[in-house]
Amino acid sequence: MKRRSFLKSALAVAPLAAYSQSAKADTSKRAIRVAAGDDRFGEHLKLGGVSPNDCKVSSKDTNGVMCIFESGGVGKGGPPTHFHHDQDEWFYVMEGTYAFQVGSEKFQLKPGDCVLAPRKLPHVWTHVGDGAGKM
Repeated sequence: MKRRSFLKSALAVAPLAAYSQSAKADTSKRAIRVAAGDDRFGEHLKLGGVSPNDCKVSSKDTNGVMCIFESGGVGKGGPPTHFHHDQDEWFYVMEGTYAFQVGSEKFQLKPGDCVLAPRKLPHVWTHVGDGAGKM
């Protein structure tokens, strides 16, 4: 193989190799089970004043690829409008009814519905149903 062809081939494959390594989660360690009502680390966090937020899957478990929180026991209300610089945020409603705004789009979500708030796009939600809500 000529040197020029070799260099072109190597440069063409390098970004793919880097992407595949950074995008992979480290699943070689072990399975992680978190029971209903529990937090991954035994803590019940209050993020943005919403309580409680239980970590189910940590970014530490997935090499920073994703994390999952369960937010439960929420009465009426929600956080102020905000956005995230470095991560997308996905919401899945388990109990209650929520009003969401993502950018200029408005949604009413009930159990089984979900919505994605892409990074850098302002979003806000509020629990509007009776009783407690859970996402």
